[in-house]
Amino acid sequence: MPFEMKLKKNCLSDSEEKEQEHRFIFIAAKGWSSLRFGNFASKGEIWMDKSKSLNLVNLVQLCVTNKDLLAGKVLHARLLRLRLFYDTFLSNHFIELYSKCDEIASAHNVFDNIPHKNIFSWNAILAAYCKTRNLQRACRLFLQMPQRNTVSLNTLISTMVRCGYERQAVDTYDSMMLDGIKPSHITFATVFSACGTLLDVDCGRRNHGFVVKVGLESNIYVVNALLCMYAKCRLIVRGVNLTHGSRASPNPLLKKSYFKKPLE
Repeated sequence: MPFEMKLKKNCLSDSEEKEQEHRFIFIAAKGWSSLRFGNFASKGEIWMDKSKSLNLVNLVQLCVTNKDLLAGKVLHARLLRLRLFYDTFLSNHFIELYSKCDEIASAHNVFDNIPHKNIFSWNAILAAYCKTRNLQRACRLFLQMPQRNTVSLNTLISTMVRCGYERQAVDTYDSMMLDGIKPSHITFATVFSACGTLLDVDCGRRNHGFVVKVGLESNIYVVNALLCMYAKCRLIVRGVNLTHGSRASPNPLLKKSYFKKPLE
């Protein structure tokens, strides 16, 4: 019988019960001793008000930091047994925990059982699938999202670029711009990376103008991405003008390799 089922049915062996109590003592000793979660849980005295939810989130975050999957599952199972798990804020952090520990099925199970999903819930499960480069599932989730934001866009298009789908990344970006999503420096850096690989100078120049319009022309990540794009497209003079006109200092190694490229 799986450990979580044993815990919910209260049929742990003495050794398993002792192990889980030791894990809670370890977590508390790491910084949350005031919560005394194990004692509260055994008496059923956890109230899901805002302050208590935040304390439980702190415990989950500690499991995330330590990548302690077993401790996270123990905490998850206890909350299920007490019917105190379905807090959206808390559930979002469990998705993060399972994603970080490569338990994607568990992450999606948590997501499916959130009664009132918010944008953070959707972004968390989207990031989980992007982490495993499951683009088919990630794209399906992206289209199902009731609302999307800059984080949603950046998560998906950066994964597309990493997986070699640069054209799809640019098309997704263009579509989201029409929907009114505000791009960030990460968005532009990803798009310029895609344009460089595609040798799509027109798209790169158009978005360079957009960068200037929104005031991100001096952002170091954007400048470095622009340098790479212009170098790949053999627009050396354009890149030189960029480095001279920008207040940001490009990556020294990138700049050195850039000026070694032949003029063609």
